[in-house]
Amino acid sequence: MQRKTQSSLKFNKKPLAISLALLLLAGGLQGCNSSSDDDKDSSNNGSTPPATSSANLATLDATKAKARIDLATGKVVAEEEPWQVAYQKYIGFSLKTGVKACLAHEITTLYDADSKPIEAEFNKLNKDNTLASFNAVDINNTDICTPVADTVNPQISSDAWWTYNPDPAAAGKVTVHTDTSNGWILKSADGQAYARIKFTEFATRQYTMKMNVEQWSGSNFEPAVSTPDLDFSSSAVYWDLETNSVSATDNGDWELKFSKQGRDILIQVNGGASGKGQAGVAGKDGALQVASVDDVTDPTNTAQVYKYFADSAEGAFTKPGDFGPLEYGVGEGNHDMWPTFATYLIEDNSNFYKMQVISNKGESGSDPSATLVIRYDEAKAK
Repeated sequence: MQRKTQSSLKFNKKPLAISLALLLLAGGLQGCNSSSDDDKDSSNNGSTPPATSSANLATLDATKAKARIDLATGKVVAEEEPWQVAYQKYIGFSLKTGVKACLAHEITTLYDADSKPIEAEFNKLNKDNTLASFNAVDINNTDICTPVADTVNPQISSDAWWTYNPDPAAAGKVTVHTDTSNGWILKSADGQAYARIKFTEFATRQYTMKMNVEQWSGSNFEPAVSTPDLDFSSSAVYWDLETNSVSATDNGDWELKFSKQGRDILIQVNGGASGKGQAGVAGKDGALQVASVDDVTDPTNTAQVYKYFADSAEGAFTKPGDFGPLEYGVGEGNHDMWPTFATYLIEDNSNFYKMQVISNKGESGSDPSATLVIRYDEAKAK
């Protein structure tokens, strides 16, 4: 069954009215067993399951910040400690570098032929009646899935804002667009500075770029200035918003990273799956409440920019639901995140684990959204 990936979500976000409603809800995205009028049968939707279960359970609290879990111990840990899977609200799940995963089992009755979630089927599932499918995932089966590493799903497209120029006299320089495909409001890695950015030059053969940058002074956008050459022909480069400078080393204090991916390019923001910072962007993909980035007069005003999005991970945890283990807004009139009860196989340095998200609002079903309950176990080879 084909489901949309997080990559497709990036360019097809929910309507802005829905997105604003998300932010107005206490605690962000709501869980499966909400106390609101969109509540369903609390015994069915996985948020208030019976207490009987033979698998390990852990709570991953990502209500305020990105959270990471070590599946060997079930503990929520700091980034420098051993971990395999992380979750961040609005961004989704990601794997630690070097860790691989695959979707080992999904409940195929949850979606119709058009990939639309079926509310009645989601309501049938709970912690106990999905334990058997979790236990059935056996690493010794010959048809088990093959774990793969995550790739980065960037917020800034590497090709939507330019068109190839076939004229030999162009010497590899492309035609840069002047429409809404070329323009973003950028939040800094420390979350304190903002700028409006647009690309002005891109030489494909030389792997060099330039941007125009309008820094936010706190009351207005300053006149545009050009960046230095962003030359990533031999290695990645890191651009710092506040100083408008370029570095060849990752010192953590950067907003955009430029690198080659074979013949392609990758533009990353220092946040989400791409970095440790709080950097994010808003562009034509749905985060703006105004017509274009040129109409933003205050990047801190949520009536103009309701949310800044960081890069996400593309991999096993981007299916089967909108957010892989979670599906957004099942049924009508709610903004809940519903568990898909999919089971994932995770490989970390020849150690194997399996995990299944069974709630988005804690074991009681009344905790804030992004209080994930995770069923996990070691997967041993015979």
